[in-house]
Amino acid sequence: MISLRPLAPLALGAALSLLSPLAMGAQATAPTWCPQATPIWSEYWVHLAFAESPFEEIRGTTRITASEAATRNHYRLDRDREGRVVRVTFALGDTPRIPNHTGNALSEAPIVEVCPGTLLERRRFRDAHGNPILIRGNVAEERYTLDSLGYRRALTFHDPDGVAVENGWGIARYTWEIQKDGAVIEERFDAAGRPAEIRPGFPFFRIRLSFGANGWIALMENIDSAGRLVENDLDAAQDKLEYRASGQMLAWNVYDGAERRSEGNGPRVARGIREFDPFGYEAGEWYLDRNGQRIANAYGFFRSRATFDEFGNMLSRFNHDSTGARLPNARTGYAGYVYRWDATGLHELEVGFRGIDGEPVDHRQRGYHRRVNRHDAAGDLVETRFEDIAGRLVNRTDNGIARIVYRHDERHRLVETRWYDAAGAAVAVNGEMVRRVEYRPDGYPVR
Repeated sequence: MISLRPLAPLALGAALSLLSPLAMGAQATAPTWCPQATPIWSEYWVHLAFAESPFEEIRGTTRITASEAATRNHYRLDRDREGRVVRVTFALGDTPRIPNHTGNALSEAPIVEVCPGTLLERRRFRDAHGNPILIRGNVAEERYTLDSLGYRRALTFHDPDGVAVENGWGIARYTWEIQKDGAVIEERFDAAGRPAEIRPGFPFFRIRLSFGANGWIALMENIDSAGRLVENDLDAAQDKLEYRASGQMLAWNVYDGAERRSEGNGPRVARGIREFDPFGYEAGEWYLDRNGQRIANAYGFFRSRATFDEFGNMLSRFNHDSTGARLPNARTGYAGYVYRWDATGLHELEVGFRGIDGEPVDHRQRGYHRRVNRHDAAGDLVETRFEDIAGRLVNRTDNGIARIVYRHDERHRLVETRWYDAAGAAVAVNGEMVRRVEYRPDGYPVR
């Protein structure tokens, strides 16, 4: 059950003892739009805790020190005098970056600014250079309605002008009702007031969330207005989650409307088990059916394994069969992919598809072997190339593109994108030969 207690304020002396050079200077100031959100101390985490609902608190898993964070991808949680999170930054060292494979679904933003209030909490989003950005469609701000005890009761999404909008998942509003037993009823609605699913491809609508001893979601149930289980079209009515006390989500279990194990929801497995390496990165995943036997997921593989470099960037991911051997995907033709990064660890140089022995192979549906990125001296992405095994430019078979060229302004914002085939001829995308982006005085893109 969830403990319905506000977070206890931290003693200022204890908070100050946790300050580090990474959290000082310009990063330790409140945003101009929320002067009360002044960071006092910082925490460093490898991940954010897995969350199925924005009702949940922002918390980290696998804590690291400031010195460890100086050379690793991490989340920095900046807190105010009351212990409330006021900024979330995904960074390598003191350089914010777009969340990559070790990121979390909280948002696509490198920086999330949280403005706490008595009855309203607001969140805005910035890119790695501090520019305001939109997330999940046209969302500039999230607004959480709080009750008198500080618990979230509703969430709405707003564009740069403050107009309420749907997010990219088709959700305009969340509502939460806290039950006497500590469970939480969550509902989501689109702009027309119709029920919306949790996220695309996950058809749970009205859900009951029950929490475990450490506050992590232990049970998520798809229910009707009377609280009865409702089995969806993917043979699922319940997800039971297992965690370490530290917050690492170790496994999920799917049950049908009769509370029997079921190969339901997206991956079509009854149980998914996650594995972590010593640094807290998700190094593997494997699956069981309703009888506890090994099973392939909906994509055809029994297991996946990943490796990471010293910065925490993914180096490789391969799929495996029931014996542990690498397994090529029947549709795409590859068994895995391998990344290459620059010396700083900040910039992805290329990702290429590989066969069962690690040999280069083409993507069967897209017609290229690797994607190569080029960055300028400022670190902005200026070109993406699609190449064959011999390193030659090749037209993608799904869209005819061989090169994408980007241009940024002095604030590192994308202002122009062009597409070309292998012969250098321009390619139209959605009827556009050139896509230009203009920005408003407040820094948001013109839509």
